[in-house]
Amino acid sequence: VSGKNSSIVLDNVIVEDVEFPIYAEGGSMKITNSHLTSEFICDYINVKGGQAEIKSNFFYGRSAENTDAIDLDNVTNGIVQGNWIYDFSGHNSDGIDIGEISENINISGNLIYHSKDKGISIGQNSTVNIFENIIIGCNTGIAVKDNSTADIFNNTFYFNDTTVSCFEKNSGQGGGHVDIVNSIFSTNLEKPVFADAFSTYSVRYSLSDTYSLDGIGNLLMDPQFIDPSIYNLELSPNS
Repeated sequence: VSGKNSSIVLDNVIVEDVEFPIYAEGGSMKITNSHLTSEFICDYINVKGGQAEIKSNFFYGRSAENTDAIDLDNVTNGIVQGNWIYDFSGHNSDGIDIGEISENINISGNLIYHSKDKGISIGQNSTVNIFENIIIGCNTGIAVKDNSTADIFNNTFYFNDTTVSCFEKNSGQGGGHVDIVNSIFSTNLEKPVFADAFSTYSVRYSLSDTYSLDGIGNLLMDPQFIDPSIYNLELSPNS
């Protein structure tokens, strides 16, 4: 499915094993309640410019490299909400990739499992709000880079290598800048939060069970999930 400077609305569709599943340039894109998978090197949904609303879809990844579930470039006021994103296991593959001066992108209520590279990648001077997501088993849970900013709140992160990473990827572009509030960092294999010399971050009222977090109201303790072995990350009554 492709369109340029047009309105695309898709609901309850199945897209399987095509080389360019869904592409929109300009105009608007809305896709809901759909299932997507492909064996090709591609972005399952790629939107360049215009507006995008992507809600309640299932993305089943494969082993192809350089493949993202959702890629938004130069999008304003985009919504990525309530999607299930599974197993994008190829090299340099992300669950959600935001770039090219995208503005005010709201990423909320998504479940992202086992992205080989990043669960959510933010770059190229973009601004994003990330809230109420669960991100599990990624090399990097969220990456913010190259003069991009993200407000990260009410998220749960489990079994990621580095959970939030802020850095300069392209020389001279500057680092990433994040504010993290009310989030859980559990079973990190490396660091809950990393920032290079070009980046800044703050963490408030959040919990880690592996490394202490600098900042107001942070806790170092077990969050007491009901059953993390089956990824049931609801909190037990005694938490």
